[in-house]
Amino acid sequence: MNKMRLNTRVCIATLLMLLISGSYAFAASSPLLTGKQASYRADMVRLAEVLGAVHLLRERCGGREGQMWRRKMLEMLDIEASGKKERDMLVNHFNKSYYAMRVNHSRCSLRTISEMNAYIDEGAALSGRLARTANQ
Repeated sequence: MNKMRLNTRVCIATLLMLLISGSYAFAASSPLLTGKQASYRADMVRLAEVLGAVHLLRERCGGREGQMWRRKMLEMLDIEASGKKERDMLVNHFNKSYYAMRVNHSRCSLRTISEMNAYIDEGAALSGRLARTANQ
């Protein structure tokens, strides 16, 4: 895997995730969500899972970002989680994904890199969709 390509993908994914963190709040905490709110919430949950996975996979493959992916999650929580319930839910999804990756990837391998790239692509797609939804 070309390191330049991997680093470029990481930068692009990070920039797209930053688009999320400045312009809108997490869907309302009401149990009766509209279709749009429910979709938004599902995308936020999935993004939390993606961040957890990428955090572990980058660690396994010698990423030099340190705690960057965890910090991105914390930034997202500060902006998006409107209450303890939402915050706890997102943290649980991040942690569940992180620990699942930890069990399945004890070292960096071609499979690890492939999965990491797939998660980065998915994170970019989720970020773009969330940004479009927020700006409507």
